[in-house]
Amino acid sequence: MRAASTKRHWVRRILLIASFSCAVVAAAAAVTYAIGLWGTPVPGDVQAQVKRAIVGYELAMASERPSGLVGKTLSNNDKAALQARFLRRLDRYATGPARAWGDTWDYAAALREDEWDTRELVGVTGRIVYWQGPRREADGEVHVKAGVATRYKVIAWDAAAGRAIPKQDWVTGVVVKDYILRQADGAWKVADSATWRYYDPANGQLGTGP
Repeated sequence: MRAASTKRHWVRRILLIASFSCAVVAAAAAVTYAIGLWGTPVPGDVQAQVKRAIVGYELAMASERPSGLVGKTLSNNDKAALQARFLRRLDRYATGPARAWGDTWDYAAALREDEWDTRELVGVTGRIVYWQGPRREADGEVHVKAGVATRYKVIAWDAAAGRAIPKQDWVTGVVVKDYILRQADGAWKVADSATWRYYDPANGQLGTGP
């Protein structure tokens, strides 16, 4: 009887150990799955580089007249120079689809659409005001939701006097986008982005419309 009892005791121990091992394997699999799904944390220095890339990308697309074109009707040469300047800036901060669309973007046309009556946009700054969930994926990409607040310096051109009259700055609404960034040419660059929500810095609220 004692031998049978001892045998049953060891069988129970083996079953318990096997069950524990299965639980450990299952937990490890769950963690692996979660890491694959949600990514891994992004170090602070990489986050700083990613932020610079996002702001640079948004400002590359922002409408702005160089000082030499203030108060001037844009010639074809001026438009070509603006387009080349835009693409140089985009090259610095974008890659993949985020860079490719720039070849079909008419920067001068967008500038004139953003300007109105005699007003001109002669400067722009940007800063991140919304930042959520930066994560590093298994393929090395960084995914993050971010919103950049842009502020434009506005003037009205007085053609008769040949001078610029300062106007109130134009502060745009904040669009929060899903950004995907990759390393290219030794730097972090925006590879793709899509509108996610809108953000009001005044009250810290997210919304579905501007």
